Parts: sequence; structure tokens; C-alpha cells
Amino acid sequence: MGAAATSGPLHAEWLKLKGCLFDPITRLPTLPAVVDNVRVRLERGETLGLLYVDLSSDGRYEAIYGWQVYDHMLRLVAQRLQASRGDLYGLDDELAQVSIRAGEFVLFLGLDEPAKERLESIYQTVSEDLRRSLEVARELSGQPMPPLLTAAVAIDSVPTIRPERSIYQCLQEARMHCRAQSQKRQTGRLADLLRLLEKRNLVIRYQPILDLTDGHIHGFEALSA
Repeated sequence: MGAAATSGPLHAEWLKLKGCLFDPITRLPTLPAVVDNVRVRLERGETLGLLYVDLSSDGRYEAIYGWQVYDHMLRLVAQRLQASRGDLYGLDDELAQVSIRAGEFVLFLGLDEPAKERLESIYQTVSEDLRRSLEVARELSGQPMPPLLTAAVAIDSVPTIRPERSIYQCLQEARMHCRAQSQKRQTGRLADLLRLLEKRNLVIRYQPILDLTDGHIHGFEALSA
């Protein structure tokens, strides 16, 4: 009976549900799988914070380097976040991806007082650890790493708002913080380029791209310094 149930329709449905709620790359649950646990903690009156990590802001990275390289980066981030469990944050805190194969991670933290300072401390420590890990991976692989964006938001439990909606509102707020970071970086890069152009301090060299079989020039690569 047990063996039949394991291979029957119910087991097939369970596998289908598991495939929707657990990411096969990082082996982390997705947000819908943990949101109920977070809701219960909010209803108990616990003070919680959301730590958000985003590797998805530059959609070109996977297109250039391939899904295998990008999946490796996702596994690396998941492993580093899990490595802090029980040390930097509690065993009952929830770590998840926003959705299947997404480059967005969320960590729901129980916070002791002073909650704001505690959240900021964990945020700084986790962000720095992830950046160091990605830098080591860059040095080992010789490939650029996807841009890392992080944010931390306190989850406010408002009696008139359903807790689940408060959770998703905090996620949206974290995304907005990261979007602002990305725009600031882009504006900074553009300003640097404009300064170089204004000072006429930009040297460009063109290098031919050759077909070694017949010496035919297929194009040119522009290098600047």
C-alpha cells in the first residue's frame, strides 16, 4: 500500500508541488513556501526584518556567460547565506528565493532590541561576505561577476493590513532600494565617462579581428584607456 502510494497519483502531485515550491538549483524553498511561517511569527508579535539579495538586475549576464555560469553564482550565494545560519542569524529564520530559478533571495530575521541596529549589523556583515565570495569566484574563474544589490527593511506589523501583504510590501520596498542603487551606479559610470570625454583623456586603439586560416579581417575591436 505504501509503495503504491509512493508511485501513484498523489506522489506525482506532491512532486509537482515540490517542483513549484523548491528551487532545484539552490535547494532553497521559494517565498510562497515560507510566507506562512513568517506570518505566524508576526502574529505572535515578533520583530522581524527582511534582508534582500538581488543578482538578477543585469539580465545580460546570463545571456553573455551562459546559464551554467549564472546557476553557479546562484548556488554560491545560497551557500554563503546558509553558512551563516545558527551563527549570524537564527535556525528558525527563513531563507528563500523569491521564485524558482530567480536571482532574488530573501532572509527573514528575528530581531532582538535594538532591532534597527541589529538589522543593520547583519545586513552589513552579510553584504560584505557575499561581495568577498563573489570577488574570490571572479579571481578563480577570470570572469566578471553579476552585479550584487542588497537591501534591508524592517517588517512592520500593522493590525489593519493582512500580514502576508505586509511581507510582500516590504519585498517591493527592498526592490525599490536596489533599483535606486543600480541607477546611482549607472549615473556614476556615465559621469565618469563624460569627465574623460570632456578632458579629452580617452585613448582609443582599434585591433583587427582575423581569421587565422586565411588572414581575412572580419572586424575590429575597440580598446580604450
